[in-house]
Amino acid sequence: MASRNRTALDKQISRAQKNARNKLYRIRQAGAINTEEFDPRVSQQELKGMNGSQKKAYLRKLELFNARHNKIIVQPQNGVAIPETKLKAYRQAELEVNAARILRRAAIEESVKSAAQRDIAKIRDTVTKEIGRRERAEKLGKPYKPLKASERAMRGMPVQWNKLDVDYLAKAQSYYDPVFKQLKPGERNKFQDIVPIWMREAFPSVKAVEEQTKKAKAAKERIKVARKRYPQYREALIEKAMFSGYPELAEAIRALTYAQLDYLHYYTDFDAWGSFFSSQGGYLKGEQAFFEDERGTTDEAAEAMMAEILRARRIRPGQSALSNITYNKDWQGEKGFENAAGSLGSTLNPLIRETVASRAGGMDRQDRYGFNTGIFDYKAKRAESADSERMLYELQYEIAHQIRHGR
Repeated sequence: MASRNRTALDKQISRAQKNARNKLYRIRQAGAINTEEFDPRVSQQELKGMNGSQKKAYLRKLELFNARHNKIIVQPQNGVAIPETKLKAYRQAELEVNAARILRRAAIEESVKSAAQRDIAKIRDTVTKEIGRRERAEKLGKPYKPLKASERAMRGMPVQWNKLDVDYLAKAQSYYDPVFKQLKPGERNKFQDIVPIWMREAFPSVKAVEEQTKKAKAAKERIKVARKRYPQYREALIEKAMFSGYPELAEAIRALTYAQLDYLHYYTDFDAWGSFFSSQGGYLKGEQAFFEDERGTTDEAAEAMMAEILRARRIRPGQSALSNITYNKDWQGEKGFENAAGSLGSTLNPLIRETVASRAGGMDRQDRYGFNTGIFDYKAKRAESADSERMLYELQYEIAHQIRHGR
């Protein structure tokens, strides 16, 4: 009985192979040059080595290939034939990833532009109010001083209160020119990673279609989880800024929200500026250290990054002050200073004192050994924690410096 079943199965396989051969012939007649890529047939030697279950699976494969619904499309541009199911799978993946790109970009642009417009309106109201207050003070012969609320409202904006006039509104508008810039078709811009991409060229092979389908699906997933990478990205920048000797910049980066990082990534050269700073790992590997070799370059990058961070905090306030700062407990208070080989209220370790002094500068620090809190909304405890962390990084740098130079 088993022998007759196998014989019947062999006959079915033989008939299915002939049908597959005929289908492949018709595809070649249509101009296909790559039928070997999807030819389902196996050699007679391989067929003889199959058991019953393997033969049944092989028959199903042949029947699936021979089915009328399994159409093979021959691309007229290059003669490469692609199964229609694979083309459809790619087009579906392409459609979904491009829809995700369009929605992501629209959400970012809408949120940033609307926030900028609200801020411009707030600036207009503040300027109008303070011009009126100053003029009244001048008429009465009294000294003029802006309201604290007005100073908070204009924080991060270049403003001279005693020279404020209606022309300043045009300057305030130009402050947000990058946000409202109309990009020309084909112009390279910061949104390159979320610009829709439609495949117009012919695929060179079946494998190429499969690879592009996988890439499109992976790109869609990256867009979905893009913001989940921000914490690691932010921590890496903090570490590089601290190690390179820019603690104030590191603290400003630490406080960035996801919405602010969206703005910085898509509207500025923030990522490029961050590449000028060195991590401890890269420094020990011998990578170029701009903060040592070309300090002016890193100073300029730090100033540009801080300016954009202040703009980002105006456009997308997100949170009050630095309320999302978190510190490693080892860096806080007396314990942090002890770990950095010093103590609060006592003389710093000479090694750290020498290192801090040699790397002081940038961000207009006045006190070489203290943390400049002027540009932040720090409470005393947070400033203390920041100073502790800074000293630890200075100690790490000094150790890494000696290792790098073989001392």
